[in-house]
Amino acid sequence: MSKYVLIEKDRCIGCGGCVAVAPHIFKFDVEGYAEVHYMEDNNRGITPIEDAEHIIDLLDAVDGCPTIAVKMQDVPFSR
Repeated sequence: MSKYVLIEKDRCIGCGGCVAVAPHIFKFDVEGYAEVHYMEDNNRGITPIEDAEHIIDLLDAVDGCPTIAVKMQDVPFSR
């Protein structure tokens, strides 16, 4: 099953946990906050993540975020 993810920028503190566990999904923006760069999603939460290993890393990122900024769901986010 596909997963969709985005970072709530107003919650992110730039701790880097998500970037460390899933660098293929997350990166830092120019201000030092995390964002989704997977398949050029640009933190919109509209690109499906389907690879099982990527989803495992994604779950680790969600569980490890101290501010609950990493948001994941089974359907695309609407923005």
